Amino acid sequence: MLAILLNLRIGLLATTGHPGWQRFIAPVIVLGLLGVASVRFPETLGNGKDLSQLIFADQVGLRLLLALLLLKPLATILCMRSGVPGGLFTPSLTFGALLGAALGYAWSALWPGVPPGFLALLGACAVLSATTQGPSSAVVLMLELTGRDRSFILPLILIAALSTLIARSVEPRSIYDARLSDEQIESRQNMRDEEPNEIGIPQ
Repeated sequence: MLAILLNLRIGLLATTGHPGWQRFIAPVIVLGLLGVASVRFPETLGNGKDLSQLIFADQVGLRLLLALLLLKPLATILCMRSGVPGGLFTPSLTFGALLGAALGYAWSALWPGVPPGFLALLGACAVLSATTQGPSSAVVLMLELTGRDRSFILPLILIAALSTLIARSVEPRSIYDARLSDEQIESRQNMRDEEPNEIGIPQ
């Protein structure tokens, strides 16, 4: 639930820009802070794809995981809020991997033998499904991204379906639609409704 709410709010925060001269100052400040943080935690830079691969392979320690669990979403939010161009797809995946791996370490303390990397994979799939509200594409992407066998496809399907249902009950819009105003969404819906009439398709 935390992952769903946080990632959806990234899209909402990105809708408000800085007026006037602040739009030039804000990116400089944010990127400067990000550069300072990257001296100690270089993993904060980039979209997180390489970091996710390391997490899936259990090659990231618990302390670094906990630090990046705070820093990576914060960096994404600040960059989007300041107007620095960037995507939301891979950062969402990385946040899910970080959260899943952190919970995996906690779970392995209670139930030894459970690899945190596997729970990181489930966490990435859950957050990706919830934020994009595309469970099928999230499952396919996880299979292609890891290159593993298909033995874990059932947990992926279950977690993707469950996270999407929860996300839609909390916020019916995806992380991309959340960046649009209600007027923009209504305008797009009207355009979709008008298209069948323009090409002569009966409704």
